[in-house]
Amino acid sequence: MSTHDRCDKCNKLLIHPMGNGLSPYLLVGETPGYHETIQGLPFAFQQKHSRTSIAGDILKAELLRVGIVLSTVLVTNLWRHQKSYVTETIGKKSRQVEACPLSYHLDHLARMFIDKTHVLLMGSAVTQALLDVKYTQVSGLNVKVSGFSKVRFWVSPNPALAFSQPVGELRLAFQRFSEDISKKKK
Repeated sequence: MSTHDRCDKCNKLLIHPMGNGLSPYLLVGETPGYHETIQGLPFAFQQKHSRTSIAGDILKAELLRVGIVLSTVLVTNLWRHQKSYVTETIGKKSRQVEACPLSYHLDHLARMFIDKTHVLLMGSAVTQALLDVKYTQVSGLNVKVSGFSKVRFWVSPNPALAFSQPVGELRLAFQRFSEDISKKKK
């Protein structure tokens, strides 16, 4: 796969997973933004001459805090590219709809779950899409995802929330995820 692959439905640049593809651990973010698209990574990282941390830096630091090295896990997003919209017209009414429906992205993500033992869902959109509940109801908890009884799913806030909210909830979720991995190794 090239770093310049495009979606066959809407022609947006695809953001491929990063990290260890053979890892039994998967971290799932939400939608790639501007910086992720520019860098071609699911989470953007600080550039050499910048002092600004971005979500990938927080993710990396918080994982290290609980003993997980970012390069040892696989990281992806629910949406494989930035969202794109088309105008749908029915009669005299027009509305914006996603060019690539959520089901397109969910199908791709579900294939990634098959050989994983632990998956961390990071954020409200991915939690809502897979569990149909708000992440605030299940953050820091082990949850069940229909069709994947052998995979242990955990929920955390999106690491980018650390820019605007205290990191306690994020740290608790990451700690529980890490402890669960450690239990399974024994």
